[in-house]
Amino acid sequence: MEIINNANTLTYMYRYLLKYVGTYRVKAEIDYFKNDFPRNDAGQIDESFDDLYIPCAKGVIKHTYLGNDILVVCFYDKIGTANNVYKELLNKYPKLDIEFENDGCDGFIYFDSHDINKIATIIKPRTSGAKINPFSNTNLPKPEYKIPSKDLNDLYSITKDLDRIHTMQFFKQVNVDFTKKLTKELKQELKQTRLGFREFIHSKNLWQDYVKFVTKSYSKYLKKYA
Repeated sequence: MEIINNANTLTYMYRYLLKYVGTYRVKAEIDYFKNDFPRNDAGQIDESFDDLYIPCAKGVIKHTYLGNDILVVCFYDKIGTANNVYKELLNKYPKLDIEFENDGCDGFIYFDSHDINKIATIIKPRTSGAKINPFSNTNLPKPEYKIPSKDLNDLYSITKDLDRIHTMQFFKQVNVDFTKKLTKELKQELKQTRLGFREFIHSKNLWQDYVKFVTKSYSKYLKKYA
């Protein structure tokens, strides 16, 4: 494998995997103590952070700083899978220029990005969600917030006579209408939060207002469609 490492390599390989957004699902590692991406004091993504990866059916793809365009498939605690994939690749593509590293429990397969299409036939990079920005809040775990079952039962009892499809349609419209009544500040916070709509409403002590709104809307719904 020809490795070209020069003065521009650090800059060239910085957040290299962003070039695959739209083709494969590119994600960013998170700080699991904060359930967030590394951020600066201004709350923006830390400029030095570039720990991106492409999840695959077998292993994950990451960039390296070994040289320009050099990527690696990482198999953490799956050395057996790493060995099998390495053999499969060479069996399918005998002239494929790759290097294998055995690090005890972990295995690594280094390759030139120009060969990613061949590598992909074996490790199957994820394509669903390929257009999602790696730094999107969509990729972050949702904060844990549980609405008390009593409150949910009170809500569901309102539409108990509707079938599942009509219930979904009804609440979809109700949530849109209720959102319109929120203050500008709350609307902005709703966009930024990772809570679900109902969880957000409940967390802001607006649950009773929401239930009353649903009840009133349901009465209008029955009159309209009865």
